[in-house]
Amino acid sequence: CRKAGLGIVLVPTVINSVNDHEVGDILKFGLKNIDIIRGVNFQPVSLVDRMPREERERYRITIPDVIKRIEEQTDGEIRTEDFFPVPTAMAISDFVESLAKRPMYDILSRLERRGWVEVQSGRPARYKAKPPAEVIRLLRIEQEQRLKETGEEIVKELEPLYEQKAEARRPDIWVIRGDRNLGGKVGEMLARARVEVLVSLPVLPREFLEPSAISPLLAAKNLTLRVITSEKGKHINELKAIPNLEVRFRKPLFGGGVIVDG
Repeated sequence: CRKAGLGIVLVPTVINSVNDHEVGDILKFGLKNIDIIRGVNFQPVSLVDRMPREERERYRITIPDVIKRIEEQTDGEIRTEDFFPVPTAMAISDFVESLAKRPMYDILSRLERRGWVEVQSGRPARYKAKPPAEVIRLLRIEQEQRLKETGEEIVKELEPLYEQKAEARRPDIWVIRGDRNLGGKVGEMLARARVEVLVSLPVLPREFLEPSAISPLLAAKNLTLRVITSEKGKHINELKAIPNLEVRFRKPLFGGGVIVDG
């Protein structure tokens, strides 16, 4: 089989008082040739048909009997508690695999890497869960390390942006004298506007809102100019005729101002 590269499974029939004293040697033989022998499946003898009670008791052997002899003949290297009924082990394995969506042995390996279980050397390997308090301590360390690494990444990305932040603008305060100068400043503000301008003044000097200058500016930028005033007259009527310019009257109107969105 070794030359042909074929693996085999030994299936010895165990009979009490005949070969039950050889189960340990059979296992040792399998371990010695583990490259070819994939497993050993002991089969306790099946006694059928008519047989005298005395002979049946002499040759009869059960699975627990075989397990006990294995422990005795391997000097405790393989113990009775290493064995589980097949239906029980399969149910636990299927349950774990259904939750994790991966083979059970992969889960055990991951738990070992994270330090949540202890692995006792030997064949087969034995996994022992660590106390819950110890697992929580390890989990806290793991999460703190992950948070530290994430925080360092965030600081690395945002620190340059924070250092290069733009300085806050200081509000501009102007002292303007004369209607013409006031009209010029309003023109500058209109040039910065993007959507809408609000003007509130009791009296609107012609220099303040010159129709011939306002009309092309509103049309070019598609601005809306809303005016509130207490004044009426020809000049106001000229303003009302300009597209995108609304004029409303209110009395009394004290003080005023200009609001620009740009």
